[in-house]
Amino acid sequence: MTANTVTLPNITGPVDLVATTKEDKKGGFTTLAFGMMQNGVPLAVDQSTQQNVVRDLGVKLNKAVVQKQLDIWQGKLEKAGKQQAGAEADKDKANAKVSKANAELEKTVAKRSSLQREIANNQADIARQDVRWQTSQNPKDLKKLTKLREQLAKNEKKLADTMADETKQTKTANKRQDELPGAMKDHDKVAEGKAEVQRTVDALRAKLDNIR
Repeated sequence: MTANTVTLPNITGPVDLVATTKEDKKGGFTTLAFGMMQNGVPLAVDQSTQQNVVRDLGVKLNKAVVQKQLDIWQGKLEKAGKQQAGAEADKDKANAKVSKANAELEKTVAKRSSLQREIANNQADIARQDVRWQTSQNPKDLKKLTKLREQLAKNEKKLADTMADETKQTKTANKRQDELPGAMKDHDKVAEGKAEVQRTVDALRAKLDNIR
């Protein structure tokens, strides 16, 4: 590797660097060896200057390596953040569906109960009016009795429809409830993955700050 016209501290004029690296996979480190040249001639510098140059280059090199790793993991963190936002939206949507289904079912149950009370009242009114008609044989009483029976028939039809809706809505509510644990599990899994990526990013940031 070569780098031309490099400005180094405590060295007059730009220099050309010639470097090689040797990776020690077992030890987990890389050794950097380099020489400095000016105008094609090896440059001799005192030991103190060499140490300062080596340290300065070593710090910059290590920072560059860690920064590259950090950039990669910050990209992963951004992606994980988007995934978490999506999972959060899916979880909220699943909760909203459960709430909506339960609210619709609750409304229908209340309607059924109201119709059942109304039908009971209709039946009581019919029973009283029938006794009155049997006693009076008055056409007006018969007409009123007929209207009461018609109202009862309408309410019974409404009750049948409402009970059918209740059955359907109960199935929907149960289905929405069954879907909720899956959405919660997916959300927790994504959140855990993001937290793991965040820990790696934090560790790399700390590592970068400690390179001096």
